[in-house]
Amino acid sequence: MVAADIADLAQELLSGQTHRTPLALRFRQAQLLQREITCFVSAMMWDERAGGESWARIAEAAEVPEASARACWNETKVAGVLAARPVRPRFPRRAVVPEQPLDWLFTRPTGQMQQAASQILGNYLMSLWEGSPVALTEVAHRSDLPRDAITLILGGELVASWSVTHMVVTILGGSPEAVRNVWEMACQGAGEPWSAAEAERRLRDILSLVRLAGEVSSSSRPGTRARRDSNDADAIPDWPATAEFSNSLGLPPSVVRPFWDAWDQVCGREAGH
Repeated sequence: MVAADIADLAQELLSGQTHRTPLALRFRQAQLLQREITCFVSAMMWDERAGGESWARIAEAAEVPEASARACWNETKVAGVLAARPVRPRFPRRAVVPEQPLDWLFTRPTGQMQQAASQILGNYLMSLWEGSPVALTEVAHRSDLPRDAITLILGGELVASWSVTHMVVTILGGSPEAVRNVWEMACQGAGEPWSAAEAERRLRDILSLVRLAGEVSSSSRPGTRARRDSNDADAIPDWPATAEFSNSLGLPPSVVRPFWDAWDQVCGREAGH
């Protein structure tokens, strides 16, 4: 099973490097691959030892001192390494409709607001994936979608239909309801000018998903905390506070800026200045 996961992750990493997927995604794939290789080596060495191989021969094969081999690959140490390895769910494959077209399921966002919303949606999905033991291959397998499409969705470069987005969020253990409003912003083209109430609602929805992504990341990374104060107050924070809030959660403020500017402009226009 570990060897199969290594093969899946290696293929994902190779594909990501070939297609130049987002660096954060390739880095995470490399980290997971390195962890799986460590688990595989530990299990392989203990299997040899349990099968009667001497520590001397194991050390010789690994080109390490015998004392190091005993310390690294004894039963207790190997059991601890494997116990710390997240269980990777194995999903049943959905029925595939022959010749079902996939093009209509996806769109590339156009326009500054749509691209920014898509990046924020992708940022949340990436945070979910980083804290999940589910490989991209498994997400693609479960959803019957191309792995490259899943990669582009997580990178914020592609927006899927609501049914696909709902399914991917669910597979990754997230909340579809939390992303619905931002998903709509990523899909909508330029429409009528926003009212002050609409601009505020959209900005709050954006900040809420940014914060939620930060909370997901902080829960999966010991020693990190998501800042919450900038979006907890009733009043919308000024731009420096909003930028600091975005920065503190690892999202470039430039992604949030279009929504803050839209809110600021419409509020100023309705105030008569």
